[in-house]
Amino acid sequence: MASGKSTIGGQLADSLGMDFYDTDSEISKWKGQTIQEIFASDGEAKFRSYEMGMIRFLSSLDKVIISTGGGLAIYNENMKLMLETGIVIFIDVEVSTIARRVVDDGNIRPLHNQNKDTVNLEKDIKQRLGDRLTIYTQAHLTISGENSPTEITSEILSKIRGDY
Repeated sequence: MASGKSTIGGQLADSLGMDFYDTDSEISKWKGQTIQEIFASDGEAKFRSYEMGMIRFLSSLDKVIISTGGGLAIYNENMKLMLETGIVIFIDVEVSTIARRVVDDGNIRPLHNQNKDTVNLEKDIKQRLGDRLTIYTQAHLTISGENSPTEITSEILSKIRGDY
């Protein structure tokens, strides 16, 4: 969440001449609702099933860069599928940076709606990230997300071109 994965994914796709897909955007287009509306109307379990179907479909395509929501990797063996079908990159961002970005962009995520101030949001993010870190660190590459998107994209390109 708020790691810059959609921005960086788009830049990677442009640099590599590939198509870019963001699973949340694709699900929103397909359902005709925002992610927040989908969570409210269908619930988290149903949303996770939508994510699973979307990542299975997108992973079957050739020459694509896929950005996923923060929870996608931890459900339904999605991380296993991603590791088997492509290069998985974890953009590691400090909790305080994530909280600041979420508050600054005004886009409080569905699982954080009750935490609108930075202090409570940081606590919630730290807990959620701690719960997910063992899955995230299975990625082929871990990249610090504290630099600019352009610098992060360059670092990723350098690593994947050098077989990381």
